[in-house]
Amino acid sequence: MNLGSMKTTLSILRNSLYFFLTGVLFTSLNLVRAVGDTIAFSSKGNIYTMNTDGTNLIELTHGDGPSWAPDGTKILFSFGLGRWLGDVTDIYIVDANGANRVNLTQGRHKVNHSPVASPDGKRIAFASYRDDNYEIYVMDADGKNPKNLTLHLDDDTCPTWSPDGTKIAFGLRQVREDILSHSDIFVMNADGTSRINLTRNPQAFNNDPDWSPDGNKIAYSAYSNVDRVGPGNAHIDIFVMNADGTQPGRLTEEAPLNIQPSWSSDGKKIAFSRAHEDDPIYCDIYMMNADGTNLVNLTQTPLVGEWNPSWKPTPFSVSSRDKLPTRWAEVKESR
Repeated sequence: MNLGSMKTTLSILRNSLYFFLTGVLFTSLNLVRAVGDTIAFSSKGNIYTMNTDGTNLIELTHGDGPSWAPDGTKILFSFGLGRWLGDVTDIYIVDANGANRVNLTQGRHKVNHSPVASPDGKRIAFASYRDDNYEIYVMDADGKNPKNLTLHLDDDTCPTWSPDGTKIAFGLRQVREDILSHSDIFVMNADGTSRINLTRNPQAFNNDPDWSPDGNKIAYSAYSNVDRVGPGNAHIDIFVMNADGTQPGRLTEEAPLNIQPSWSSDGKKIAFSRAHEDDPIYCDIYMMNADGTNLVNLTQTPLVGEWNPSWKPTPFSVSSRDKLPTRWAEVKESR
């Protein structure tokens, strides 16, 4: 082969490699977009998924309060046939297509709800009433080794992991003489130590925390005008604050009830539940930019309630800081 032929061959190979790599990158980016463009939510006692434009609605299984496993292949949720605290509600996990439903708590401990997986996929935090008040527990991804992290008489709910897996934020509602009072957002180490009150508002409701993907912010729901109208008539809005509790800012307005915020995995948007103006018993799933602009109603279903939106993670949000994810397809019932 002469020098000219070699140059031609190398040029062809170089161009072929360029188009191959470009194609791989394009395909990967489309896969990321497809994975991140799904929201799970609960309605009428069932778990559903939909695209982030409200299309492609799919009913998966019976349950409530879904949250995604960090690799996006499975969904955690709670399910129980009872309606009272003495009844049993368990934590389940199911494939993202609704198959292979597994009970992780096995009906031994009254009410268990609000499950959320750690960023490395090895643990699940959840709220449990097994100690006659709500406490934050952590268990292994297969349901083994449950541990109470909060250990006090107040009610603790709605845990959310920091992206690096070192901390858990949650809502704490004080109980005084068997009367529920205000609630605040607290944060603690993942082993339950060093509990800190982030909101410190003795007159307000603060709950539903959700940590932003970059770890810098926490979205939550709170009374927005309690000082002016009193707790009985106050609106509940979506707020965002720094992860240390500073600079809280309100994102929503107008509707009387805005709760259960969930960040998109790129941190640019927030999904949440908003009550209907004409009937506050029912909610739709809404989406907005992280600064509160560009509000969109995704479900638009009168006289039907949709709750607990959970944004599906992208592949790049599976693990944080050298922590390897659990392969959730291998979590099986072992009892």
